Amino acid sequence: MMASGKTTKSHMISDGKTSWIWTDGETTGFKMMVEETSEESSIEGGTDWDQKVDYKCSPWVTDGSYFTPPSSVNFTDFSELLKGAQ
Repeated sequence: MMASGKTTKSHMISDGKTSWIWTDGETTGFKMMVEETSEESSIEGGTDWDQKVDYKCSPWVTDGSYFTPPSSVNFTDFSELLKGAQ
């Protein structure tokens, strides 16, 4: 994302049961348990799915470190916080 001339990188990974989200340069992030659902979900507003984008693809050798949450980030478990709110 670019805002006010500054580029910020955010990341999200999921193993199918838990999702982790964090931003470069921050020491905190959040994680959340993901439940399977049979309902179709949709994202509305804010995204122009027909917008042309510039991207380039190239071969990649799998690097498992990209799929491991960083140990330098303290993740708050939103699943636990939501349980308390119910």
